[in-house]
Amino acid sequence: METQTVAQAEVALPKKRIVLGTEAQLRRYYMPFIKGGGLFLTTDEPLKNGDEFLLEVRLFGEQNSVFVKCKVVWLAPSKPGRPEQQGVGVQFIDDKAMLKNMIESKLAAIGNTGTPTATM
Repeated sequence: METQTVAQAEVALPKKRIVLGTEAQLRRYYMPFIKGGGLFLTTDEPLKNGDEFLLEVRLFGEQNSVFVKCKVVWLAPSKPGRPEQQGVGVQFIDDKAMLKNMIESKLAAIGNTGTPTATM
């Protein structure tokens, strides 16, 4: 039996992608109250708590995407008249790229705008 390396296991994970092309989008989808950092992903895909995947994140002002292993920790079912709020909250569980720090640095630089988030 062959032992699978961490890199091979990550390649085998399903992949998702989010592009946060503006400051407002970043503020809207970042979930700072999740330990280790997290994002809200709008999706109608049937994901469950505990599902893991590799997330490709493209932040405004950055030329390259960042990859982070994530786990679903929060479910938001669709609501009548508010389909954009259907999705999942994901926790960064292997943040080698320091995505949480990148996001928080960008948000600190723009200050608190009072913009509503997708989750609160």
